[in-house]
Amino acid sequence: MTTAEAPRIPEEHEDTAERHAAALPSIPAPARIQQVLVQQAKEWGVSVLSRFPSLKPLVDKPRTQPMKSGAYRLYQWWKSPYGVPEKPASVGEVPWDYVEENQDKIPFQGLREYWYPAIESKDLMHNELKPVTMLGDNIVLFRDADGRARALQNRCPHRGPLLSLGQVGVWAPGTLTCRYHGMTFDGDGECVAFLADGPNSNACGKVRARSYPVEEHRGVVLVYMGDKEPLSFMETFPHAQTVFGQKLMMIQQLDLPYSHLNMLDNTVDMTHVGCLHRTCSLFNGQKPAGDMEFEEIFDGRGLHVWYTEPDEHPGTFSIDHIEWLLPNLVYHAPGDLAGPLDEGYFWFVPRDVGSFTGWLIMGKTDFGTPMRNTLAAQAINLMMGRFFGRIYPWPGSITSCIYGGDAVLQAAQGRVARWDMDRLARTDRPVVKIRRMLQAAHQEEVAERKARDEQKVHRIRRPEPEPSSG
Repeated sequence: MTTAEAPRIPEEHEDTAERHAAALPSIPAPARIQQVLVQQAKEWGVSVLSRFPSLKPLVDKPRTQPMKSGAYRLYQWWKSPYGVPEKPASVGEVPWDYVEENQDKIPFQGLREYWYPAIESKDLMHNELKPVTMLGDNIVLFRDADGRARALQNRCPHRGPLLSLGQVGVWAPGTLTCRYHGMTFDGDGECVAFLADGPNSNACGKVRARSYPVEEHRGVVLVYMGDKEPLSFMETFPHAQTVFGQKLMMIQQLDLPYSHLNMLDNTVDMTHVGCLHRTCSLFNGQKPAGDMEFEEIFDGRGLHVWYTEPDEHPGTFSIDHIEWLLPNLVYHAPGDLAGPLDEGYFWFVPRDVGSFTGWLIMGKTDFGTPMRNTLAAQAINLMMGRFFGRIYPWPGSITSCIYGGDAVLQAAQGRVARWDMDRLARTDRPVVKIRRMLQAAHQEEVAERKARDEQKVHRIRRPEPEPSSG
């Protein structure tokens, strides 16, 4: 455990402390929405008045002002294309030299010996195929004759085309047939027919497509990405029994075009909430600063971080503590979040080196009747910005807090955050700790794979340049 006492402010720094309080004033809940609306109205008014030469001197002058969320401005940056001055093209480029040099030290494509959410159950129907990319692997999902979700490598071992271009149910219910030559596989990846080779093909029982273990819980299809024989998901993940055992479930996915490592640091960084989310109603009681302690939990598979002064928040909804878990997710305990949400995971699943999918898997209170549950679900949808939050980042929506906050600043770090260029501060001690935990787990996996089979080491290669059209 790491402990640290809150530093006493020397007399010679009292003026600095006053400036700090003025720059980051506590904002109670009722003032949050009012403040962001007033700020945006002022910005609009200044912009209009400054176009008139006679009025510009009245509004265009230096001034001191409190720190603002700037959600609307950040949201505009998020929507703008790469290559403009405000959003340089370099920010969207993968630093391949850095990735290739450090891939044995840093899990740019995630830890492999873990379960990951792949798709929502409702999106995987019988007789359909769903391709996904996870941890750099192309995977195709389908259901077998018994309705169980199955996962194969999205590559036909015959001549290599995507199996996701094939068809389910040609040879038998729940089998997958490649459209190129008709090589057909069951849910375990075994070749059970080869249509182009005739009914007595000797490929049957000899050729296999790689298969992945799959489990399905409460509307989520999970895939095990490693080479070991896995324990069940419910045995493996802390809190899985209670998170997936709640009466009502809410699932939301966010596809983000930068590395899951950019989000990693954010998971235990409570200090950014008081700066970046100044007017986000989901954190309307967050204090602007504070010192932290942390300790390893679950035999080194997680980290618990908490503020040492938890009772100094100006309002109700705030974050006093964070529980981060391998391979890269946050657990929210009952009462951590605003509204009728109870406990759950915010889970960051790498697609490749430079993108990931964020999964919000939450339960919510059972209000007793179907009508009340429906109304509560719609209130959550409104709060999360599902209806019109992507059109305008109204305070409190997922757009305001993510697409007008976290996602923007994380994307602005670059496609892959460069740990070798960071200059970390004392508030980053939990960040340093989880980086080291993730690296240690990754290096252990790399060593185990090399010991088992040199051919199974996953090497990251930069993509080949596209051929010129000329």
